[in-house]
Amino acid sequence: MTTSTLPHGTLAFVATVEGNARPGPLAWTGDDRTLRGAAVSTLDGAGLATLVTMLAAAACFGNWHILPGIVRDAAPLTLKVWTFLCIGLVLALRCRTRLALRRELWAAVRLDGRPLQYTGTLKDLLVPVLATLGGLLLVFAFFAVLTQFIVPRPSSGPNFKRLLMSVPLVYLMGLGAWRARAHLVSRTMRDGVTGTLTGSAQRYAGVHFLTALLMPLTLGWIVPWRQAMQQRRLIGGMSIGDNRFACDLRASPLLRPFALAWAGALLLYLGTVLLVAKAPVGAKIAAFSRTGTWAGLSSSDRLDLALSAVVAGVALAALGAWYRAHHWRALGAATSLDGRALRLEASTAAIMRLSLGNGALKLAMLGPLAEVRTARFLAQHLAYASFITELDFGSARATVRRAQ
Repeated sequence: MTTSTLPHGTLAFVATVEGNARPGPLAWTGDDRTLRGAAVSTLDGAGLATLVTMLAAAACFGNWHILPGIVRDAAPLTLKVWTFLCIGLVLALRCRTRLALRRELWAAVRLDGRPLQYTGTLKDLLVPVLATLGGLLLVFAFFAVLTQFIVPRPSSGPNFKRLLMSVPLVYLMGLGAWRARAHLVSRTMRDGVTGTLTGSAQRYAGVHFLTALLMPLTLGWIVPWRQAMQQRRLIGGMSIGDNRFACDLRASPLLRPFALAWAGALLLYLGTVLLVAKAPVGAKIAAFSRTGTWAGLSSSDRLDLALSAVVAGVALAALGAWYRAHHWRALGAATSLDGRALRLEASTAAIMRLSLGNGALKLAMLGPLAEVRTARFLAQHLAYASFITELDFGSARATVRRAQ
């Protein structure tokens, strides 16, 4: 513990003691029942959105065989128009309910003891989504025309077309991620001052694009550098009110956890393949790979495959959650607020439980509930690495004298 005299005559103790009693920059004051209700309300259109999206894909790409007969017999143009109208209505519904959730969620968080406020509107949420859909339609149309005029046409036309479309889409995804974060920060207000995110959206999208291209070439080993570069740009340039965030995350603290998770995933894959190959169903899978036809799978075969897939999926999710826990802890240690270092006061097991629970919620189409759980977890476990306590100088001097 160190002491220093502040200009106004008080004595400041800068403590660096270990434990969970350290104060943090965030505080959680929300009502869990209210927030859960707001989160569930955003799911009203989730099932409809999935159905309409499937119909839109079928209408656009002509996969009429997956549609019910009564729908398949409808005029294609009418179906397409109806589908896109339904998509617009569903998007408007989801944006409206998500707007209400964000307002409740922002109001539940205190930053340095002062409440946050989300000032976004329905237009702010809906316009970027519609612009993204319009951009995707333009990309699809451009490459659809391009593939028709390529002479000679490639033998693997559909695969070539998907490859051509995926290249700009990766860049657009990075651009969208940056703009989404910038929107959230700019619509976050505290004490009448809105937040800002400095930096270049194009530069972030370029990093996102290049590292995505290097992913298969490096067998995934670019991931620690990719995550570090992305977090430095998303967090390091963020300020809310008069509070400025800084992030100096490097790949070095992530390499060892990533290596262990990568090796574990590889061993898990090899073990699952060997286990299935030794099982009776392995011969049928080998025959399918040669002939392209199944040699009759029994109910026990299907059960074995399903159990193998579930066990392997759960084990892989646990490995990912273990790595994510180390990533979060390294990110917390590399982040500072107004020059004061932060720290995530949570065990690896606690972060893994949060991550696995959120993954299960997202699979069950309960993603908004996962957002609420994550915000509450960070507000309760993010702390300052050191904290400052101000006492009256005379009382502190008397206390020190009595202790001597």
